[in-house]
Amino acid sequence: METNETQSVHHGFLRTRYIVAIGTFFVAVALFVSVSAPARFPRGGIVTVAPGGTLRTVADSLVAGEYVRSRFLFVTSVTILGGERSLSSGDYYFPEPKSVFAVAWQIAKGDHGLDPVKVTIPEGRNVREIAQILSERIPGFPEGAFLLQARQYEGYLFPDTYFIYPKTDASTVIAQMRSLFTKKTETLLNEKTASPWKVSDIVIIASLIEREARGDDDRSMIAGVIFNRLEKGMPLQLDASVAYANGIPDNQLNKAHFSVDSPYNTYVYRKLPPGAIANPGIESITAALNPATTDYLYYLHDKHGTIHYAKTYPEHQKNISRYLRQ
Repeated sequence: METNETQSVHHGFLRTRYIVAIGTFFVAVALFVSVSAPARFPRGGIVTVAPGGTLRTVADSLVAGEYVRSRFLFVTSVTILGGERSLSSGDYYFPEPKSVFAVAWQIAKGDHGLDPVKVTIPEGRNVREIAQILSERIPGFPEGAFLLQARQYEGYLFPDTYFIYPKTDASTVIAQMRSLFTKKTETLLNEKTASPWKVSDIVIIASLIEREARGDDDRSMIAGVIFNRLEKGMPLQLDASVAYANGIPDNQLNKAHFSVDSPYNTYVYRKLPPGAIANPGIESITAALNPATTDYLYYLHDKHGTIHYAKTYPEHQKNISRYLRQ
């Protein structure tokens, strides 16, 4: 027969087990709620991770947007998955509600959930033309923001094929293009030890070559003409620079455009423009670093695009009469 003391211990043990069970139940419920998708999870929502954004900033956005309930669980999960140090910027698409672990996995692994758009930027396009290409290929692309931010990097946006996620912001695209420029040209530009020209000058000259040349065979010869004229203190007199100064395509030039007072007008100013007029490819940069050794000081494009060179102004005048006044 149990004593009162034994019964008391037994009842106390049962009470403790009951409290522990209840507590465990509520902890499990709380954990389940924290892990599960919020009731107001935005179906088809898009979350933007800004370039350089921190994990905690992303977590705050997800909590505020009701994509996750627990900031702590999200941050911990991404950290465990190794994504804290290398967050992939851009848009993340969530078609259906997901648990905090699933959201963390998607962002940690850079799975944007969107099909990227293939965009090809040809050599020699300026920032205005690049902005137009991007806006045509990517619906809703912020063309104005791109132009505003990209102008300072004219010449350093590498022409290539890119895969860009919809709704990617302008700064992310610019960063991608600048990064590829550095990657593609770093060795080439660092090897210019014998050249007295600065890297920035080489990029400007390469941009002029890119707009003036009609094929690979022309590049080094045009580079030779440009350097010859610079060394003699002659104005470069390049139509492409005048078009850039006027903000128009090269084929829309008329006589009035050549008198515009702009440092980019190489008919008016006897030096290089203050910046690039386009974004050159490797071939034009190589030509700027390795100009042809020539005595030519003049050239013109005939009606078929073929280039004709001359060593003297009288020879150049003959070429004008022969190829442009027919």
